[in-house]
Amino acid sequence: MNSKRRPQLNKPLDDNRNIRLDAALRRVQAGIARHSESSYGGIGTAYSVLTLPNEIVSEIFIHTLPVHPHPPLRGKNCAPVSLTQICRKWREIALSTPRLWRAILLSYNTGRPLKKQISNIKLWVERSRSCPLSITFSGGNATHLLASIAPHRSRWEHLDLDISPHDLAAIKGDMPLLRHLSLTLEDGFRGDEVSEGDRDTFSAAAAPLLRSVELNHHAATRLLLPWAQITSLKVTLEHVHECVTTLEQCSESLVHCDLCIRRSDRRVDDSADYASVSTSLPRLESLVLSRHASCDRSPLLKLFDAPGLRRLEVSEAALGLMALHFLTTFLSSKYDRRLEEVSVCGILCPTSKEVYRKTLISYADNVLLPYGRL
Repeated sequence: MNSKRRPQLNKPLDDNRNIRLDAALRRVQAGIARHSESSYGGIGTAYSVLTLPNEIVSEIFIHTLPVHPHPPLRGKNCAPVSLTQICRKWREIALSTPRLWRAILLSYNTGRPLKKQISNIKLWVERSRSCPLSITFSGGNATHLLASIAPHRSRWEHLDLDISPHDLAAIKGDMPLLRHLSLTLEDGFRGDEVSEGDRDTFSAAAAPLLRSVELNHHAATRLLLPWAQITSLKVTLEHVHECVTTLEQCSESLVHCDLCIRRSDRRVDDSADYASVSTSLPRLESLVLSRHASCDRSPLLKLFDAPGLRRLEVSEAALGLMALHFLTTFLSSKYDRRLEEVSVCGILCPTSKEVYRKTLISYADNVLLPYGRL
């Protein structure tokens, strides 16, 4: 074949490569534009990405991912995997940037062989090198996938799990770096209960650095958690008496509390009973109360004795139609100062917003009335 024609035969391949590079360049240029003022001091959008130092490209790659610790979507068309498919240089940079691979989404896919899924998980762990790991799992057959990541529990920093109680055994062990736990345990409607041996899976001995937890009712009431060291709590509970019990266990350490109580509890739902179960929370700074289904909501705020409270956020549904009255009564009786911020969500009557604003401005520096519900 005539050698003079070879460049013409190769031209479509070169064109395809150029098209891919141009598309990748446009994406990176958009990232540069977003971060130029804060990070790179005005790099021009015409600057060739292929001449940027590897450290800069690596930083740009990291900004293509969701904010840590949220995991990226899995798939060859999603970063960071897609970054390895543009050109050799980008692949080398992506594979030498452990932070790109530190947030791992475990998602059981019935359409893919289990061995292939486990192999991919191990590959991500290998690429993350020694970085602390963020692990997210929701739905499906968890046992084998969790077992594949369990040998690396010493590197777990964030856990977000939606699992069955019997899956706890697969992850039990020391987690010296664990700082945040989001745990939804199935409620045992199929007969699954937390075994006695697994109740201390997240004990203080196993997770000495654990400070932030998000729990559903089953997780909060069935596990032995290191409550005395918890500073941030988001929890959904069935009854008020469970709320009291939970708050008492972390009363000296709690700084942020996000609480949802789902049902009426006649044992303590009478106004007269709330005074006796009020919990002292000396370090609490922010409190969020979302929807509450109790028939008698008026005493709910009386649960909290928080002299250092700075921010209060409630949904109107959490306090009922007399929410404004209950709020002002609580604020006037508990505080001789203004809070930094009071927020009320889900106000049913739009014309009531101005009434809320004019009334609550006497009790807080900032009054927020966002649309929607907590």
